[in-house]
Amino acid sequence: MQSKLVPGEVAAASPCGSRSAEFALVIFFLTLLASGLLIQTTVELRRGEGVGALDVFRQKPTSANLRAYERNLEDASVVARALRPWFQFAQFAWLRDGGGKALVGRNGWLFYKPGYDDMLARPTPSLHQSTNLPVHSDPVAAIVAWRDALAARGIQLLVVPVPNKESIYPDQLTRRVAPGQSVISPTTRGVLARLNSANVECLDLFALFAEARTNTAVLLRKSQERRQFLPPHPGPLPRGEGEPFAALRQAERARLVDAQAAGFPLSEGEGQGEGERNVRSPTGLAYPGDFSGRAARLYLAQDSHWSPAGVELAAEAVARRLIERGWARTGTAEYRERPAAVERRGDVLQMLQSPAIERRVTPEKVPCSQVMRADTGQPYQDDTQSEVLILGDSFLRIYEQDEPGSAGFIAHLAKALRQPLTSLVSDGGASTLVRQELFRRPALLKNKRVVVWEFAERDIRLGAEGWQNVPLPPNEPASQTARHTE
Repeated sequence: MQSKLVPGEVAAASPCGSRSAEFALVIFFLTLLASGLLIQTTVELRRGEGVGALDVFRQKPTSANLRAYERNLEDASVVARALRPWFQFAQFAWLRDGGGKALVGRNGWLFYKPGYDDMLARPTPSLHQSTNLPVHSDPVAAIVAWRDALAARGIQLLVVPVPNKESIYPDQLTRRVAPGQSVISPTTRGVLARLNSANVECLDLFALFAEARTNTAVLLRKSQERRQFLPPHPGPLPRGEGEPFAALRQAERARLVDAQAAGFPLSEGEGQGEGERNVRSPTGLAYPGDFSGRAARLYLAQDSHWSPAGVELAAEAVARRLIERGWARTGTAEYRERPAAVERRGDVLQMLQSPAIERRVTPEKVPCSQVMRADTGQPYQDDTQSEVLILGDSFLRIYEQDEPGSAGFIAHLAKALRQPLTSLVSDGGASTLVRQELFRRPALLKNKRVVVWEFAERDIRLGAEGWQNVPLPPNEPASQTARHTE
């Protein structure tokens, strides 16, 4: 027979041990919270420093001071610094979350999250009607004013916006986008349309890169043109009769020659038409494990910047436009290319600031082509007396000033024009900072016929210092110019 519980007896019927368990749990969490403060205080006292937690009593309790106090506590915390890398690693490997700077895509691709967020940003009433930009930071107004200032001195301007990686490879972010489809933000479309309406000479790399993704022959043309022979048949290749299949077989053989020349060993299945294979890093993310298809990529997987293929394609397009417009003349310098393979940990990977993640992710193999002087065998070098000046950001620095050197956009444009160039690079500062630097170095503008101005698409809204109107440097007497260029 079951006993009945009277309502007044509920409290008495509760297990007496439940309150003890709750009390113990509260004590445990309080101890856990206090332990961080105790450890931090002990470390600071042993170092002979003041107790950081007491800084809140040494300043006025304003909102700005309190926010700064919280940030200082987080930055100085010994416990946080010890545990943060492991939490970041777990977050990255298991939850595919890269934090505030990185976005984990498909097939091991990483994207710069602020650029992605900006691409999807919706317009607000407070922004410029045509470009979704603040009126005081309008790139079109700044570009047109600078174009006109250059034209007054008889100097032409070619503007080269470089697409964001996510604009050209949205299919590596989500399966909802078809492979090969590009996505251009409304802000970027508005800026490009206004530049066209203002008759600003602007090279459309968005259309060029989108076409290259759907037409691999565009990317393979350069390597095929400089190759005078093909190796023996490496194995089963795409089968079929007729010109399309013959072109595929030729492209596959050409790719294998490039792979071996750059020092990349062929993996199992290479030359057998099996396509690209992937290997998995200890994080569980797939990264390209061989060279297959690498030459056809326009951007790096772990980095926000373009690949050597993207560099060379853009350099050829810029050279072609300059020559077509009559703004640059083909020189007499002879350059040749030398394969220079490098292993690179991408900037997006480094933005995670987690050594635990970096150690467990395989560096990306990058097959670069270093530009060398044919007569001396020395790597490409700038010439301040050139008629062509190139301004830009880290898209000009990568491969040029980074490893392997003389393999970036500047060197390949010089090779296409057959003449050395003058360049000025400012990381993240192509919108305003690079022009301010040019103002402080007037000798670089001496005897110039054309300026090529490169900037990343994300700088349209995120450019450092916005888009300020920067005057041209004053013309210098010849004697001052000579001193600057020594």
